[in-house]
Amino acid sequence: MESAFPRQPNSSTNGLQRFAVGLGRALFRRCPFCGENHIFENWFTLKKQCPGCGSRFEPEDGYMLGSYVVNLGLTAVLGVFFVFYVVFGTDLSVVATQIAAVVLVVGFPLFLYGYAQLFWICIDLIFNSTKKFDPDNDPLRVSEHHHA
Repeated sequence: MESAFPRQPNSSTNGLQRFAVGLGRALFRRCPFCGENHIFENWFTLKKQCPGCGSRFEPEDGYMLGSYVVNLGLTAVLGVFFVFYVVFGTDLSVVATQIAAVVLVVGFPLFLYGYAQLFWICIDLIFNSTKKFDPDNDPLRVSEHHHA
């Protein structure tokens, strides 16, 4: 059966390889499955599926909840580096440090939101093949066909 999409997702059987390839693509806000570039509607909104390979980015309800953990974890790690830098690498005043900390706490999660979603998909690719994200495996579509 011919695919309606121009690209094929990375279907490696090695989970760590799927993760590494996907992570490299995600760092540039590209599809972790095929590398397609135009996968976001805006800075925060990931499209429902990849225009390149058709992979569904949210294969089940609540799937992206894990991306919040990734986002908070990345923010915490970057925050720790920031604190070490401010304490040991600058002579900022307490007020300037507090202002910078507020900007960091609000800014990093907003900036990292789309990345965290893609990183979460990459983490899942360690344990699951790309078949989970295949548009033909949509349980809602399958049940609609059975009722028709």
